[in-house]
Amino acid sequence: MICNRPRSPHGEKSIRLTLTSSSRNINMMQLPSQATRRLNRRVVSMYPLRKLVGGLFLLSGSLSATPIACSDPSLLTLENYIGLGSSGCTVGDKLFFGFFYVNVGGVVSTADIGVTGFNSPTPGLRFGPFLVKSPTDIGIGYNVLSLTGPTIKGASLSIAGAGGAGSWAAAVTETACFGMIIVNAISCEDGSSPASILSAFVFPPDSSAVSSTTFPAVGLLGLFKDIILIPGSGPLAVSFVDNRFTPIPEPATMAMVGAGFLVLTWYWKRRRRP
Repeated sequence: MICNRPRSPHGEKSIRLTLTSSSRNINMMQLPSQATRRLNRRVVSMYPLRKLVGGLFLLSGSLSATPIACSDPSLLTLENYIGLGSSGCTVGDKLFFGFFYVNVGGVVSTADIGVTGFNSPTPGLRFGPFLVKSPTDIGIGYNVLSLTGPTIKGASLSIAGAGGAGSWAAAVTETACFGMIIVNAISCEDGSSPASILSAFVFPPDSSAVSSTTFPAVGLLGLFKDIILIPGSGPLAVSFVDNRFTPIPEPATMAMVGAGFLVLTWYWKRRRRP
């Protein structure tokens, strides 16, 4: 039996296959031409290269999407932090994002407020310095995301370097949305109101104050701080306002503490032996 395949539109030669009458029935569609077999072998041999190129492409995309560090020199003012939007910046394993500003009263702009990230002894942000000549009420909001899971179990707020002439006052209060982002000064993501968690007040002759709190561990925290500065008979200066976040000890740290207790227990038991 003779089977002829018609000439293809691309000018390929027809394939003639001669079979004897004793040959078994063969589905002619399952007989690829020699050129097709060579092409298949070439595609298979290129598969590892395709995987490598695809992996490099994905890697380059992930690297380009990596947020910058909050200590980057290009991020010196609140204006630049607001410009980061949802991409944010990192301090250790914490991502700070979604910054916004509310000016209730005063002449302080976002370009006048310095912001710096720090990671010792715990991750946090520093705002300031401030220098005001008239009563000022401003608000700063942002979100903190733990990149290692629900490891944020506390926060602290501090004012340092406050001073001026006459009867002045500096106060900072902070509200929080637990497990969700903060949308504005009065609303969390689900429409609820942020909860009051911290407050620090400074009056003469003091120059600093600290407030701290703990709460069940969360992976996301939305914050809004209200900063009120009231000068006396002269300008009021505040060196900085710090926000720190207390993490859950890492497993390695907990293991070291446990090992230390075991060593101490063994030591005391050995000393008590007659």
